[in-house]
Amino acid sequence: MVIWQSYNQDGSNYGIYGQRYAADGTAAEGEFQVNTFNFSSQSTPSVAALADGGFVVSWHSNGQDGSGWGIYGQRYAADGTTVAGEFQINTYTTSTQANPSVAALDDGGFVVTWESWEQDGYLSGIYGQRYDVEGNTVGVEQYLHASTLSSQSQSKVVELSDGTIAMAFLDSSEGLVVSLDGEAPAIGGETASFAADDAVTSTSPYSKGLPVPGKHITPLADGGYVVTWVSYDQDGSQYGVYGQRYAADGTAVTGEFRVNTTTTANQYYPSVASLADGGFVMTWSSYDQDGSGYGIYGQRYDAYGTAVGSEFQINTYSVDDQRYSSVAALEDGGFMVTWSSDGQDGFGYGIYGQRFADDGTAVEGEFQVNATTASNQLRSSVVSLADGGFLVTWESSGQDGSGWGIYGQRYAADGTTVAGEFQINTYTSSTQASPSVAALVDGGFVVTWQSFGQDGSNNGIYGQRYAADGTTVGGEFQVNTYTTGNQVWPSVASLADGGFVVSWGSQDQDGSEYGIYGQRYDADGMAVGPEFRLSQEVSGQQASPSIVELAGGSLALAYQEGNQIAVRHLVDLNQEIAISKDITGTEGNDTLIGSDVADTLDGASGDDSLTGGAGDDTLTGGTGNNRFIFEPVDDLGVDTLLDFTMGSGEDADVLVVAPLLQGYDPQTSTLADFVQVREENGDSVVSVDRDGAGEAYAAEDVAVLVGVSGIDADALLANQNLELL
Repeated sequence: MVIWQSYNQDGSNYGIYGQRYAADGTAAEGEFQVNTFNFSSQSTPSVAALADGGFVVSWHSNGQDGSGWGIYGQRYAADGTTVAGEFQINTYTTSTQANPSVAALDDGGFVVTWESWEQDGYLSGIYGQRYDVEGNTVGVEQYLHASTLSSQSQSKVVELSDGTIAMAFLDSSEGLVVSLDGEAPAIGGETASFAADDAVTSTSPYSKGLPVPGKHITPLADGGYVVTWVSYDQDGSQYGVYGQRYAADGTAVTGEFRVNTTTTANQYYPSVASLADGGFVMTWSSYDQDGSGYGIYGQRYDAYGTAVGSEFQINTYSVDDQRYSSVAALEDGGFMVTWSSDGQDGFGYGIYGQRFADDGTAVEGEFQVNATTASNQLRSSVVSLADGGFLVTWESSGQDGSGWGIYGQRYAADGTTVAGEFQINTYTSSTQASPSVAALVDGGFVVTWQSFGQDGSNNGIYGQRYAADGTTVGGEFQVNTYTTGNQVWPSVASLADGGFVVSWGSQDQDGSEYGIYGQRYDADGMAVGPEFRLSQEVSGQQASPSIVELAGGSLALAYQEGNQIAVRHLVDLNQEIAISKDITGTEGNDTLIGSDVADTLDGASGDDSLTGGAGDDTLTGGTGNNRFIFEPVDDLGVDTLLDFTMGSGEDADVLVVAPLLQGYDPQTSTLADFVQVREENGDSVVSVDRDGAGEAYAAEDVAVLVGVSGIDADALLANQNLELL
């Protein structure tokens, strides 16, 4: 299949034309026009063969979307006939969207990328849209590059054999940049801080749910995660509690399993937390098992998902109902459970807790958390803090003088209270409810909740950050940008970079009942990009999200999809993840970045910058003054430099080891303590001791300069081929 642009053939400047060929090279019928709209110019076509034997063509069209250039496409069947009509790809139409690139996906769909002017607030940026096998959009168009401080253009996109999507583009400040989506064979969702692969949705005949409140997902020590939910009549008697483990790549580990041993009546409101030994613990409410309404029960599991001992009762006081449990692992290897107990504090529901040691035995007795006992205190959430203590939050009725409010109590590592209970919400009109809490990397914590009427339209999502000493950091802040209808069911998770991410349900934002949305924040509490959709489907209702960060910076999200459970694995798009493939630069000044495994990078011509990253990489600078940069990553490996050029001429190269060095001072340090060069078989091997004479690091080989001999570190430095600062 050949596609091209032809001048004035359709009577109006450029148009898009094509010609199909048989396997023997003979033309299949005649050339044909691709574009239907032919006013002004349609140009810069891109074509991809689809899994069904057909193909899809994309191009940019001048004036068709009412504002400069826009991106359009046309699908074709295997016999060359059109599938429906041409379609507009870009949603944002202001100014210019141009230079599309289209790639087929293994699932039968395709993805289109393009450059859009002024959409990211600074010249041009790269955007993308995914389509399924039927040609329907998957999510909405999405911003695909983290930097908005320079201009990105001329994107090229392709799906790799492992299902990841690779994209190359030109950056006005970096040259050629190559990145991929890091995990998922999907570019979907709104302008996002995270992208997700296709949701894994359970399709059993049983009706399942994620009752609020509850922590329904937790990361595991092996990089995977476990999800818990309730299922109706699956255990033969109303609701029961079930779970499913997932590997780090989001694939299910064995089958789903029943958690509760006692199946009579209802087992409901599950919560889960990972333990220090690699296992996890689940808690839930069980009706009439203790002889009086609901009681709180638990079950521990080892790192292999095998039950440890039997299910056990957590509450000691068993009169009336104990429900809405929350569980968190403690720094000492044990865990902490909180719940709401009816009538135990003398007024309606109150919040109670029980600590457990690492062997699962109770530590002392259950204790009351709430100091204010009037009316009801419900729906607690507990989290472990960096100082070894823990924090409990809950909603309290009438305590702030107006409906429900959000309160908290900190505890030290020995279980004693730290100061008194405190109010979290500042805005007190009407109701603030459904708190969720996460411990932050800096030792502080963040609490989120839903607040009625505060954003001008029913419920909205709000938050408050706290420092490690329990003092507030700034004021309470609004999380949701879209305010129409209700935004409810917040879930917050901390991120390894010091920030956090919030997920929630939003009414009618996706055009059909509730959908799941998210907002990322950095370590300073500043929003990273706009809010974005996390749920895959837009039809029907998606509800009750629960979100966590996994090892490596990806996220796992569980939510209710109709009467089933959906699980998504989300990848950080703000990290440029390089490709473990052959990457060749352009004639310009390029920036090539390797991955965590062995890469082959070739700068070609121009003054290029090559960073192999982890793994044993093969690097070729090509012509020009090239810089080979060594970053302090784990498993740095030994890079092979095939054409390193000594001297100071127009093709001279530089080894940049400055990022590796700690404490190097050109006035007082001895170069040989930090960098040494030895000759092996006619090549020069460069080794680096990161802290010189220090004891934290030993010397490690970082590079082999092929064909370079008769040099030492002093010669490299003298010729300006070595950068130490």
